[in-house]
Amino acid sequence: AGDYWNARGIERIARGYFGEALERYRNWGATTLVRRLEQKHPTVRIRWKAGAVTRPLSSTGPEIAESNQWDLSAITSAAQGIAQETSLSGVFRRAMESTIRVAGATSGALVVYRNDELVVVAEGSPSEGVRRCDRSSLVVEGYPLSIFHFVSRTGEAVILGDASVEGAFIDDPWVKKHEARSVLCAPIATRAKTIGLLFLENTLTRDAFTPTRVELVTALSGQAAISLENAELYESLVVSKAKLRALYDTPLVAMCT
Repeated sequence: AGDYWNARGIERIARGYFGEALERYRNWGATTLVRRLEQKHPTVRIRWKAGAVTRPLSSTGPEIAESNQWDLSAITSAAQGIAQETSLSGVFRRAMESTIRVAGATSGALVVYRNDELVVVAEGSPSEGVRRCDRSSLVVEGYPLSIFHFVSRTGEAVILGDASVEGAFIDDPWVKKHEARSVLCAPIATRAKTIGLLFLENTLTRDAFTPTRVELVTALSGQAAISLENAELYESLVVSKAKLRALYDTPLVAMCT
């Protein structure tokens, strides 16, 4: 897992996996594996021993968002939690919970493509938790459609420190109505295409989504993309198996009539 994230340039997550492996090897007395890992990734030994300050992630804004204040084990645990989900509803829930917490957002939404249309499939907040929804049309109040369309078209994240007074989306109806402050919209993308969006908002403060938080949300969105594809494949296999079972159980006479 560490090699996976390292290859994609997400060093913070990779270090968490490498550090966890290093500690376990030491606990097991596997000195050869410890030396091998330290030789392959020399910075892991230094940074893991230094440790991370363990502080709870909250929605209070950027004051706790510096890199030396993140509990790396919590971040890697979040990525692993998303990876362990096999159902679409499970991935929706876990991805939404994890990104809201990591980003320090006051609310968020997960949006996916369905029949070439963007569909909101999960919404949540720290106080109310995550709820599954299925808004097949985004012609509804509550979302900045111009931001969604931009991220969908370009595959680039939008980070706004004070959306209602700066940036390219100040004329968006949602931004105007809600006097939006901190906004982060990140693509959920595979190597081939963008398959969805993560939308996060912090109404309490401006500039809530610091570079550290954005980096971590990007890492989790990458895991969400993998897990969504796997869950879709798994559910399609379940449906195919059920159809084959029904066909197998159908009497031959009934099939011929």
